[in-house]
Amino acid sequence: MAEPDIQIREYRDGDEAQIVNLLELIFEGWPDFDISGSSLDHWMWKHKDNPYGKSIIATGRMKEEIISCLHYIPIRIKIGSKVVTTGNGTDAAVHKDYRRMGIYSKMRSLLYNVMLNENMYSTCSLDSVPILIQNAERRFPRLPSDVRIFKYIKNPSRYFQSKDRSPLKNLTYNIGYRSLNIFQRLSKRQYSTKEPGNMKLEFSRKFDSSFTDFWKEISDHYEFILIRDMSFMNWRLQDERAGKYIIIQAKENDKLVGYSVLRINRFEPSKLDGYIVDLLAIPHRDDILHELILKSKMFFDNNGVNSVNAMCNKGNFKEKILISHGFVDSRTELRVSLNLFETKKQHEVDFLNDVTQEKIDYQYLNLDWV
Repeated sequence: MAEPDIQIREYRDGDEAQIVNLLELIFEGWPDFDISGSSLDHWMWKHKDNPYGKSIIATGRMKEEIISCLHYIPIRIKIGSKVVTTGNGTDAAVHKDYRRMGIYSKMRSLLYNVMLNENMYSTCSLDSVPILIQNAERRFPRLPSDVRIFKYIKNPSRYFQSKDRSPLKNLTYNIGYRSLNIFQRLSKRQYSTKEPGNMKLEFSRKFDSSFTDFWKEISDHYEFILIRDMSFMNWRLQDERAGKYIIIQAKENDKLVGYSVLRINRFEPSKLDGYIVDLLAIPHRDDILHELILKSKMFFDNNGVNSVNAMCNKGNFKEKILISHGFVDSRTELRVSLNLFETKKQHEVDFLNDVTQEKIDYQYLNLDWV
């Protein structure tokens, strides 16, 4: 039986409605977060209004129907002393009737060539699906960092009540979580912190001009970190089409010294999930991180959120502070691929193998869906 004649090409204006329909079909409820406006509005925000440029998109067409898509969002990452624009792979979908035909690989190859023509020579993407992780292990170098999701559950008994599991299994999960929480808190060396002093924590919807000075002060501490300039932060956090975020700013004498960005997923009103999307502070100031995490937990608690998620790499100084606040390593398998198309540029990232984990930052803000 002959394979169907599927055309792989770049995105063209007018494709967006079919792309969104496909994403909603494959990922029921895409984007799986409560947003203001329609799914099409959200897609336009994400892929056409990025301050670093429009997303690079491929589609697969069967006659006039779009049956596959792949997107790379331009993001900027500081790697060593350089700032590089890279592609963050996301919103990949292939209709179930056309899988195992090499369509995804063809779309990816097309977009790699497009990115090279636009002086982008790398992609940086996170995989959490086992089959995609296995595929990435065979094809792409890994960011030398073990990125993990840490979860805090205020009421494990309520969280692990599921009608889809037996009462015994629910009880087993409940006991397992509590035991792991105790073990991790005992096994991690506790940090010492000083009193907050004149530090003030403020809730806000946006950053003020002090953010630019804060970013300049902390960015040189890191060897690998997503660039956070005002244009990116405003696009990522302030546009209503992206969703609703809350910012907690830590200030000393009106100087910004740290912040956390929070989001509640209300997509399923009966099961609210909280996310610490971003968490940064002046280096070596654990006391700031401590106060921000404490305040973040209080915010979620006051809004009826039972489970909170945070992301950081193991060995990073934030790990021990999260654990001391009751966060548990979820043991979810994640893989961050840092793929360079030109092998001659590999030496530009090899040094990351030798840097300490506190010099690498990877959080939910790096992604596009939280």
